[in-house]
Amino acid sequence: MSAAVDHWVAAFAPRGGTEPEWLGTSRGAALRRLRDQGFPTRREEAWKYTNPERIAGVAYRPAPLAELDADVLSSLALVPPLQDGGRRAVFVNGRLHRGASRLDALPVGLRCDVIGASASSPYPGEALESPPALAQRPFASLGDAFFDDGILVRAETGAQIAEPVDLVFLSAGDGGEPAASHPRVWVRAGARSTLAVREIYLSLDDSEHLTNAVCDYRAAEGSALTRTSVQAESGSATFLSNVAMRGERDAQLSHRAVALGAALAREDLVCELAGPGAACDLRGLYLTGDGQHSDHHTTVDHLEPHCSSDQLYRGVLGGRSRGAFTGTVVVRPHAQRADARQKNESLLLTERAEADSKPQLEIYADDVKCSHGSTIGQLDPDQIFYLRSRGVGEDEARGILIRGFAAEISAALGDETLRTAVDEAIATRLQEGTTW
Repeated sequence: MSAAVDHWVAAFAPRGGTEPEWLGTSRGAALRRLRDQGFPTRREEAWKYTNPERIAGVAYRPAPLAELDADVLSSLALVPPLQDGGRRAVFVNGRLHRGASRLDALPVGLRCDVIGASASSPYPGEALESPPALAQRPFASLGDAFFDDGILVRAETGAQIAEPVDLVFLSAGDGGEPAASHPRVWVRAGARSTLAVREIYLSLDDSEHLTNAVCDYRAAEGSALTRTSVQAESGSATFLSNVAMRGERDAQLSHRAVALGAALAREDLVCELAGPGAACDLRGLYLTGDGQHSDHHTTVDHLEPHCSSDQLYRGVLGGRSRGAFTGTVVVRPHAQRADARQKNESLLLTERAEADSKPQLEIYADDVKCSHGSTIGQLDPDQIFYLRSRGVGEDEARGILIRGFAAEISAALGDETLRTAVDEAIATRLQEGTTW
């Protein structure tokens, strides 16, 4: 797919002369990786369930500059309201919207630096270096080469940041050709710190576009780091998320992903447990309706002894749609006493919905406790009959069971406002009916 790479280079490479030298060097390295790697094809096992040519082969152009009305932002239910003392960065088509953001008066121990083409962008040092988990992925290299504005969120050693940092990424078109933006996120939790970051991805219209996010999360010794991602892009959108997480000794990593929108959505997550006692807890929920395709790939790599991981992903699939989950747990020879659990559950609402599930273990140590499982099924007619026998209508009974199936994941979002917004979005999908 070298022709596709050439198109991206020609369309996205030209930039103004204000870019700092260090950023140009970083982009050049990413572009060389992309040329060496090329885009993936269906022949690669990792792309078995999603055709990458549907992404790389589209003649995308850079997303246009776009304004944002303050009233529009406040009307978006999935954007948590900005509380007193809260902090938020809003990006429109990959560029920071300073008027809608609040990054001043940060609490002690928290830093939020915007990284971009502005000559004033600070040099973040080693924080900018892509880990192997991202450097080996072509779409992550694409994002590193062509992002406009990114953000580096840092909690200093010992800092206990009580409120989450909200990162809101909005896409808007101008009626022209398909456009692409590349959100870029770096998050660093210092030793013994606590930090939570929420990423919200939304479309402001129905224009065809690609959101290609690259996110790098690292938790130092004894820290607690939480990533929450909610994606509700339009039915004309393609959404990619390339995520790397790494936890050092005794670090606690949490990951919550909710995928509600986009015609085609895929998240690739690699989580490395790189210090003894490190642990991760991964929860995912994906809903698909007519014409939607949602694909989740997770790799949890136990690199050191006494690490634990727990994964639970659930899919609710309706209409003529497809949901896929591929999860791999790797336990290295040195990583004795590993405790790993992995489960994928899919609920099919129609005969035309399709679910693919591939949980797998690669164990190279002999003192481990590991399990994996997968279930694919439909709503239980006995449960529907039970509810109907107590005066509940059939549609309402189905809705109760579906919301109950999703509730274990949405409850893990923690924040009541965001959890309620997600539950309401699910209820709206059910009420629309045509999606299922």
